[in-house]
Amino acid sequence: MKALYQLSVKRANEVVQRIDEIAKLEEKAIKLILESKLHVTAVTGLRLILESIRRSGEYGADIAEIAINLSKKSLC
Repeated sequence: MKALYQLSVKRANEVVQRIDEIAKLEEKAIKLILESKLHVTAVTGLRLILESIRRSGEYGADIAEIAINLSKKSLC
């Protein structure tokens, strides 16, 4: 949100680059969960939580891309 309010391309690019990191962390967490001896209900719940966290990160990246686009328009 700071990138959007400030129209900071630098901050926005940092956010966009970090989305890959979030996806990799999600994959690692899923592997650990599936390797655990947790009940299927717990695994399902944890998987939904991880998906929600990843999606939140993707929404942040979308907002960062909007900030980049707006900053380019303001320069024209």
